[in-house]
Parts: sequence; C-alpha cells; structure tokens
Amino acid sequence: MAEAGHPPRWKILLAFATIYFVWGSTFLAIRVGVLAVPPLLFAAIRFTIAGLV
Repeated sequence: MAEAGHPPRWKILLAFATIYFVWGSTFLAIRVGVLAVPPLLFAAIRFTIAGLV
C-alpha cells in the first residue's frame, strides 16, 4: 500500500485563508445584521441557519 504524502503547501495556505475569511466575516455580518434587523429577529435567523447546517 502506498504511503499518503503531505498535501501541497498551497492547499494548506488556501485552507487557512478560507478559514480566516469566513471566521472574520462573521463579526462584520453580525454587526451589520444587528443594525439592520431587530435583535430578536436576527437571533432567530442565526439559530435557524445554525439548525439547517
């Protein structure tokens, strides 16, 4: 059986960049969402999305 090698460096960097972007964008989305939508409705939307995921 062949031994699995390490993934290429660019794939690792792309994975970290994706995590960085997604994690960082949540704070912006929450800030904009709270300003645009009433807080209770925004919380309900967040929990609904979390339940679907």
